[in-house]
Amino acid sequence: MAKFRLVRELTMLLERQTQLRQLEALLADAAQGRGRVAALAGEAGAGKTTLAEAFMSHVGQGVTLLRSACEDLSIPDPLGPLYDLAREAQWELPRAIDDRQGQKLPLFSDALDIFEAKGPSLLVIEDLHWADDATLDFVRFLGRRIANSHILLLITARTDRSEGQMRVRRALGEIPTGNVVRIEVPLLSEAAVLSLAELADRDGGAIYRATAGNAFFVTELLTAESDTALPASVRDAVLA
Repeated sequence: MAKFRLVRELTMLLERQTQLRQLEALLADAAQGRGRVAALAGEAGAGKTTLAEAFMSHVGQGVTLLRSACEDLSIPDPLGPLYDLAREAQWELPRAIDDRQGQKLPLFSDALDIFEAKGPSLLVIEDLHWADDATLDFVRFLGRRIANSHILLLITARTDRSEGQMRVRRALGEIPTGNVVRIEVPLLSEAAVLSLAELADRDGGAIYRATAGNAFFVTELLTAESDTALPASVRDAVLA
């Protein structure tokens, strides 16, 4: 069991050190008043969330960490992630919305003031490909004004050809180029999969052929109890 835990941890962070260093440098810049939007992009299961978690676990005490996520709802609630961020910042967003009579730009300006007042801050919005239009508007608003702030906005999004991903691409494209850093979360190389399979006493070549280096699928196959049957979690993920 301990061996499988080690394999799982190594799989999700192997070949990710370059991306971690990029994020750390961007956060250091934000602490000095040069904020940016960092967009982690990769296919489903590539390890975007795990990379973000690893980065967040190393955030120093002088940085305010505020986390949020978009949900895969049939009709996304407006500004769902902003509610998450406001809750963690102890900001009464419903009252702020009433005070601003539902006007987005004054509300977004209030949000920027609230987050900037926290000092160096890391704002996280996961799964932006599921975002509603109002949340994408907030990302645009913040992205255009973030350069002179102490804020690093970290978003994660898939690189598939879905409508949601295209909307994310359009939103990021409307932010000044110098304010956005796109960081790819690639699939694992064959060499990485082979080395991990050796630790788990598995057939690395077969696993690489079956997964193409998708970190989630690699992890599930390496930690499965049997080589002969595909784990239920992988089957469910494929169907999803």
